[in-house]
Amino acid sequence: MSETPTIKQRRKGRCGMQAMLIPSQQMVAEQIRSAPQGVHTDLGALLSRLAAQYGADACCP
Repeated sequence: MSETPTIKQRRKGRCGMQAMLIPSQQMVAEQIRSAPQGVHTDLGALLSRLAAQYGADACCP
C-alpha cells in the first residue's frame, strides 16, 4: 500500500495507552477486496487484521 497510515496514541483504561490506526477508505476497501471469496468474516476481524498490518494495537471503526 502506498498510503501512509495515521496512528494516534489514545488512553486505554485508567493508566494505559494504545496505538490506534485511523484507516482511510482506500485501506478498508483494499482489505475487503483481499478477502478470499466465499469466506465470511465480521467487522472486528477485518479491523484487527488492518491494525496488525500497520503495527497498531487497534483500528478505529
